Amino acid sequence: MRERQDGDRLPWKQEDTPSTKSKEEQVHFVQSARLRYLVTELEGPKGKQIVFAMLDKGSTISIMNEELRRSLGVHGPRKSLRIKTVNGEKEMSEAQLVGVKIRGQFTESKTYSMRYVKAVKELNLEPVNLDFESLKKRYPYLSNVLLKSFRNMKPRMLIGSYHSIIL
Repeated sequence: MRERQDGDRLPWKQEDTPSTKSKEEQVHFVQSARLRYLVTELEGPKGKQIVFAMLDKGSTISIMNEELRRSLGVHGPRKSLRIKTVNGEKEMSEAQLVGVKIRGQFTESKTYSMRYVKAVKELNLEPVNLDFESLKKRYPYLSNVLLKSFRNMKPRMLIGSYHSIIL
């Protein structure tokens, strides 16, 4: 069940801000089964962070780890949180409800305010690998796509369906 607060306010708010990212620093989606991953920029009172995140349209909430919350300097009320996964239920005793700004790394990306993100002590998402050079050999039409290979990248944030419309 999706958590709503403050009436019918949406969980995002668009803000127009210019970007300084070059074409070489653009964000690209990587799809693995039904999960997608992206590199995005988050902003809080303490500054900006480039974050590797997992998009999960099967999740109704967005979650970040506590370390990321602290580095961004965002704070909010503490709430109890119970997560039901495909493997059963996992209970997390407490989460901090925070808001952050998010944007892609495309030159003309817009900034959005994400509300109601749950910050938990530990976000145990599996590391992800992408061998882009092998993909380019297999699919030559990818040769002009600017994407780097990576190994053991662990997502620091999960973006659920509640917020996925902003991406």
